[in-house]
Parts: sequence; C-alpha cells; structure tokens
Amino acid sequence: MQKFVTTYWKTIICSVCILILSMASFSGNKLPTFTHADKLVHLVMYFTLTCILFYDYSQKHAVKTFRSYFLLLLAPIFYGGFMEIMQGLLTVSRSADSFDMLANSAGTLVGLVLSSTIYNARR
Repeated sequence: MQKFVTTYWKTIICSVCILILSMASFSGNKLPTFTHADKLVHLVMYFTLTCILFYDYSQKHAVKTFRSYFLLLLAPIFYGGFMEIMQGLLTVSRSADSFDMLANSAGTLVGLVLSSTIYNARR
C-alpha cells in the first residue's frame, strides 16, 4: 500500500480535490458564469486528473499496450461516474447529471490523448 501511495500521491491528491469539489455546495456563490460553465469545470477537472494519472503511471510502467491505455482511460471515467452517483445519493444541493458524466469522459479522453502524444514524442 505504501508503494502505491508513494507512486500515485499526486493522483490521490487530485482525486481528493475532485471529491471535495463534487460534494460541496456552491449555491451561495456570486461568481460570474456563462451557460454550461460547470461542464467546462468538469472537463478541466478530469483532464487534469487523467494527465496526472498518466504521468504517475508512466514513472513506473511503460505505456505502450492497449491494456495500459484502456486502464488509464477507464479509471477516471469510473471515478467520474462514481462521483455523479454519490452526488445524487449523498447531497441535497447537488444531483447526478449525465451531461456532467459526458464532460468528465471528454476531459479524460482529451487528457489521455494529450498525455500520450507528449509521452510518445519524448521516447
């Protein structure tokens, strides 16, 4: 377990930040916004999570098999789905939203493509 934490500590911190942001209530804020701003926030959060996960994973493993890419894509998507379900079940000010899940998945996909492109260019 200690080896996992020392390898993936950046991913863990990012995941905890997403957890906190996903469960917090933002109903009283007075920030300026635009239509679907929350979808952009979801995309950026999961883009960041995926880039950090890719970096952490690539420090100990070669990322060259379909299995590696599949796991690096699937883990953040499942985490995003889990967060959406938890929002619907555990909060009163938040709700599960399929479009949020779509934004999470899009951010994950973009993060994986960008991380992979940079990773392969450096090899």
